[in-house]
Amino acid sequence: TDQLETRLKAMNLVGDMISIPGTSIPEAFQPIFSEFLKRLSDRVVEVRMSAIEHVKNCLLLNPFRAEASQILSALCERLLDFDENVRKHVVAVICDVACHSLNAIPLETVKLVAERLRDKSVCISLNFYFLYLS
Repeated sequence: TDQLETRLKAMNLVGDMISIPGTSIPEAFQPIFSEFLKRLSDRVVEVRMSAIEHVKNCLLLNPFRAEASQILSALCERLLDFDENVRKHVVAVICDVACHSLNAIPLETVKLVAERLRDKSVCISLNFYFLYLS
């Protein structure tokens, strides 16, 4: 829908559902899950940030869930987002998940996040550096 409030409510509902501990996405709900992941590239920054927060919760609760590779792939696409805050949040989420469970993050994803050290935003580079040190 073109209505921001409706998109946010729907995205938050689905985000809360996929973040329930011990759940996986049944095959029947894969199209809904795919649409949810598309909210990571929504045209409104607020929607993208909210979606990132939901996938963070989802990965922290179960970093090895069946959908983890889809989630990480969608997150990695946002590493080049035009909004600095989105890029910073994605780096923080991936680093948080790696700190929680290092084996949950593929080497290729770590390399992509490491490239953010050359981000035009000093804030993102420092964020990655400090998270890496902790």
